[in-house]
Amino acid sequence: MFVAMVSPVSAATLTHVIVLVRDMQTARRAFAAAGFKIAPTTPLSRGLLHAVIRFRDGTFLELIGALPHTPYATEISKLVRFGDITSAAGFEVRDVYAERAVLRARGFRIDPPQVSPHWVDLYFSEPAGILEPFFLYQYRGDYGKRAARKYAALAVNQPGGAIGIRGIDVAVEPGRHAAAIYAAAGLSRVTAIESGAGDARIVLVRLATLDPRRKRTTVLVDGCHIRYE
Repeated sequence: MFVAMVSPVSAATLTHVIVLVRDMQTARRAFAAAGFKIAPTTPLSRGLLHAVIRFRDGTFLELIGALPHTPYATEISKLVRFGDITSAAGFEVRDVYAERAVLRARGFRIDPPQVSPHWVDLYFSEPAGILEPFFLYQYRGDYGKRAARKYAALAVNQPGGAIGIRGIDVAVEPGRHAAAIYAAAGLSRVTAIESGAGDARIVLVRLATLDPRRKRTTVLVDGCHIRYE
């Protein structure tokens, strides 16, 4: 049972969306063809690769792939066998351990925090299984500020006047009370689409835009195709 009347310790701010890609170079070409400015691809641990598309408001898309024949390559290839997918959304909090205590009090199942040199990730779940695409995180030290400075030059002149992530649409089965659960977890900018999908897939990333000719910019996740609205 979830205690929805308890306020979160701090607002969980949607800051980035992860796109798993079959091939990093192909994905880069798809976004570049649509006019997006992409940071250079850099290696992570165990053969993972990532490349960031940064927006003016500090939010970003993170392309994640893997080098061939590395530990993550097989797992990613299984997930993206039908096309590149949006796999997760990160929400930044001020104090990940305080948020952990609040979520536990609300009845969520909490995984142990995953501590890295630059941030702490927190994954959590509930019986309906509709929180799988989401995680909370907290930067350690001044890494967040340093990363913002690093990518500042890329955060301007994104196509269609896009200035940041406006929200995400998640496909869920009807009757799961997804919106209430997202609210109980303190997650903002998440729209539950009761499509019968049943696996809490992020199906759409919406970007805010300053272009007066468009109310919003929509990024389709399948195959990294871009569509403007």
